[in-house]
Amino acid sequence: MPGGFRQGDDPIQAALTTVCGDHRRYGTRRVRAMLSRQGWMVNRKRVQRLMRQAGLLVPAERPHAKSSGTPFTVTAPNQLWQTGLPSSGLAGRTDGPT
Repeated sequence: MPGGFRQGDDPIQAALTTVCGDHRRYGTRRVRAMLSRQGWMVNRKRVQRLMRQAGLLVPAERPHAKSSGTPFTVTAPNQLWQTGLPSSGLAGRTDGPT
C-alpha cells in the first residue's frame, strides 16, 4: 500500500511510539535496536518510514564551525595573515632551513 501504513505496521507503530516517547533523541538505528530487544524483528528502513510518517524523526546534527576562541576584526590589509602564524606552532621553530 504506497504512501500509507501496511497491514502489519499497527503493532510495530505502537511499540515505536512507546520507545520514542521514552527516548526522544534516539535515531532510527537506536530505535530499531530497542525494538529488537523487545522482540520485534524489523528493518531499520521500515523503522525510518514509520518514524517519518508519525513525525518522530530527530533532525540530524550539523557540524559546527570551529573558531580560534578570540574575536578578531581586520582593520588593515594582510592583518589576518599575521594572526595565524603564531598560533600555528611555526613561530620559533628552528628545525627548518636557515
